[in-house]
Amino acid sequence: MTTLTTGPFIIPSVMLNGQPIDNLVVQLKNETNSRKTVTVIVHRCRHSEFPATSTETIIANQIISLNPNQCTTFLLLSAGHFNIFDTLKVTLTGDVQTVNRENNQEGIEAWIVTGRDGGPFEPTNLFRHNDLFEPEGKHHHHNHRRK
Repeated sequence: MTTLTTGPFIIPSVMLNGQPIDNLVVQLKNETNSRKTVTVIVHRCRHSEFPATSTETIIANQIISLNPNQCTTFLLLSAGHFNIFDTLKVTLTGDVQTVNRENNQEGIEAWIVTGRDGGPFEPTNLFRHNDLFEPEGKHHHHNHRRK
């Protein structure tokens, strides 16, 4: 099992074209020869300015299975889920294509972006599969750090 994440990113007030963001898109594709399953988890911290803080919550937790050569789009609308200046983080767990060559696992690949329904995407919130990384402490192989 592999876990990959976008790391935290902010929802800007408007996209470069001046329109507000109203959705988060997680595009998934299985290019392997077998059925694969991932869990898409979207974390949110409400906007707060220091010294105020906010606690991260999970606003989406969806299991998605894809047969070979299948694709799907997981769409999360902002309404009732997130607002401008909130911090989001997307995590994928399960049969995810690894990005480090040291521990290669074939699996589902992802492409993540925010945008406006039926319109353009926000390029500052674009994460291609190779932009994702394994979060610290979530490695399923031995740890290389010395104590």
